Order: sequence, then structure tokens, then C-alpha cells
Amino acid sequence: MAVCANCVIGSLDEGTPKGKESTIAGVPCYISEPSTGSSAAIILGTDVFGYKLPNARLIADAFADNGLLCVVPDYFKGEPMDMQMLLTYESLPGLSLLGKARSYLWLVWKWMGMQQQQQQQQQQQQQQQQQQGAAAEQQQQQQRQRRQQQQQQQQQQQQQQQQALQRNTDWRCYLWLAWKWVGMGAWLKRHPADCAINVVTAAAAELRDKHGARKVGLQGYCYGGLVGVLMSNRPQTLDAVCSAHPGGMIRIPKELEAAAVPLLFICPGKDAWFPEKTRAAAEKMLEEKSPGLARFVIYPGTQHGFAVRGSKADPAVNAARQDALQQGIGFFKQHLEGLQPPAVQAQADAAAAASAVQA
Repeated sequence: MAVCANCVIGSLDEGTPKGKESTIAGVPCYISEPSTGSSAAIILGTDVFGYKLPNARLIADAFADNGLLCVVPDYFKGEPMDMQMLLTYESLPGLSLLGKARSYLWLVWKWMGMQQQQQQQQQQQQQQQQQQGAAAEQQQQQQRQRRQQQQQQQQQQQQQQQQALQRNTDWRCYLWLAWKWVGMGAWLKRHPADCAINVVTAAAAELRDKHGARKVGLQGYCYGGLVGVLMSNRPQTLDAVCSAHPGGMIRIPKELEAAAVPLLFICPGKDAWFPEKTRAAAEKMLEEKSPGLARFVIYPGTQHGFAVRGSKADPAVNAARQDALQQGIGFFKQHLEGLQPPAVQAQADAAAAASAVQA
């Protein structure tokens, strides 16, 4: 699993979540309950920003408003990616996504060079200190004086850097984001998909055992979308999976080849992590294996992440995002509660009305 620029950009939704924080299977969760009891439950697999992202909680509320219990687990163990990345990225004006990405790569390269230089300087200082370790008190006094001078110089440099950064807010944002990007590799190693799968498995079991859920589905976004795909071959755990722009889908995973539950894919027009060629191959493979098992809904003009962090200020993106949400709700109502899809139900209602008129 890896991340791209679209994995960490987008908008923070406004609104007050209506649910509550609790624990499921010993894991902190956000839980949104319907006004009436439900025999179906949804586990919402979040993107890298975790279960406290307002967007994820408001989506959970939308599922609850449609009669589905929705649980958003903290499978990052209290260490999601920093939501400030969303705000900082959005605050950088005048650059395309590609331009921002290039700037970040340049800054990361410069930052790594600075780190290497600092390490070399530290090693040199340590060697000098070791050589001078046996020196007399006079030498130690000289060292203390030198250190004081160095500290004063460093303080002056830091003040100059802060003043320079204050003169250019954009570059301050770039440096902060570059630092965050550098740490992503280590973060992903600490939070592999297997850990999230274990959390979802335990949560699904407890929802069945203690919360009266007869069927459990997973609605996943980005990182959580991949978790859903990797669990699509586990009908003993999940009854249906909706995967919105799953991350890390450059190649078809073996778990998808063994898919055994109904699948709905919410796909942007362009997605570096689930490119058109791979998507078409997955759709063909699933249709040949089990006709009707999977459905793909594609939204031209959207990017990876749109279904959870798409800007509501952009009419086209917001329309796609809202439709994607309704697609997911209808999908789970059909496969977890046995209700007909809206189009099929409308046809059935029309047929019933026609029969009544003829009678």
C-alpha cells in the first residue's frame, strides 16, 4: 500500500456529526445508529485520515439516516495522517496538482540532503568531542564557549529562517508538507492493511454477536477501499463490499480473483491507484467468473478521493460525490436488507399500478 498526492488532498466537510464515540471489539469507534432498530450494519473503512475525519462521520450519519447502523473504527490506533495536510494543501494558490507534486518532490529531495548534511556534521562534532574528551579544564571551557557561540548562531539562524518563512507563507506550507510526505513511508509500514483487516474482522463478529446484526457490509474509501477488496473473499465476515477509489490497485490482487460477496466499485474518471486498464481487466475477470457479482460506476471528471473529500463547492464534483453516496446506500439496502434497487423498485411500483388500473 502506498499513497499519492490525491490521497491527501480534498476538503473538510462542515457539519456536526450526530453519532457517538464508543468501542467495538476493544477498538475506539464512531457509531451512528438509525432511529429504528436495524438488522444490517455497515463498517466504514476510512482513508488515511482516520475515524475522526468529519467527512467520514457525516457519511456514517447518512447511512444511519437510511436505516443502517454504521460503525467507523479507528484501525490506525490513534495515529492517522494529520488532517492539517488537507487544509495546508488547499491553501497553496496558483499551482496545479502536478506543480504541487513536483514542488514537494523537490523539497523532499532538498530536505533529505539537509538531513544527510546534518548527520555528517553531527558525526564530525562527535569525533571532535571524543578527541577533546581528555583535554584539560581550559579546553573544556573553550568548548563551552564555542558551544555557546554556536547556540547563539543557531538561534540567529532560526530567527532569520522564521522571518523568511513569515514573509512567504506558501513556502512554510511546502516545507511542512514535505516533512509530512517524508514520514509517510514509515507511517504506512506501521499501519499495513493486515492490521485494518483484523480490526474489521473483529468488529464484524461483535456486531453480529452483540448488536443484532444479521448481515454486515463494508463501505471503504481509498485505504479502506483496498481493505474491502482484500476482504471480498471472506463471506464469513462480510456480506457485501462497496469500494470507493481503492488505493494500491495498480494490479489486481489475488483476493479479488476469489471474490465471493457482492461488490460495488465507485470509480473516478482518473485514478493513479486503479487505472483504467486495470479496472477494465478487473471488471472483465469478475463478470466472467460470476456474472452480476460486481458492478462498476464511473464518474468522469473526478479524481481519486472524490467520494469522501470531494469539494462541495464544485457543483460537478459534489453531484458525483452525492450520487456515489446514494449508490452505496442503495447497494447495501439491496444486499443486506433484501430491498430492490430504486430503479427496479420504481419499475415494480409502475407495474403494480398498471395492474391495479386494469383490474
